[in-house]
Amino acid sequence: MRLEAPKRKKSVRSIELPAPLASELRQWKLQCPPNPFDLVFVNSLGRPSCRQENVDKLKAACKRAGIGPVTPHNLRHSYASQLLSDGTDFVEVSGLMGHSSPAVTLTVYSHWIQREKSQAQERLATGIMQATEENSEEPHHTQTV
Repeated sequence: MRLEAPKRKKSVRSIELPAPLASELRQWKLQCPPNPFDLVFVNSLGRPSCRQENVDKLKAACKRAGIGPVTPHNLRHSYASQLLSDGTDFVEVSGLMGHSSPAVTLTVYSHWIQREKSQAQERLATGIMQATEENSEEPHHTQTV
């Protein structure tokens, strides 16, 4: 097994992890066999897990959880879809996913976005109504000539 560089330069990136996740990964790493690459996920010999080992572990975890099988690719799409559903900007999602541009993100997830009910019209109407109410509460000044 050997580690290789990712196929795209943009795939090498740093992302901020929420503190609870970073803490959990530190705990996990302490339980892993030492390894020369300083990796978090290794096999019992301290070597990087191969793709099929990871798929098998994920399949076993799904079975224990009583859910249908999920692939790493499914997890990637779920991650992006959840970010977009929560209102994360496309540009940010694009960077987190390592896409070459936000256009790629739009292309990949446009089918999903079209199915989601947008709240844009409701937000606009709420904003207009609030502005109208604020303006009607202000005293009206009349000018005499």
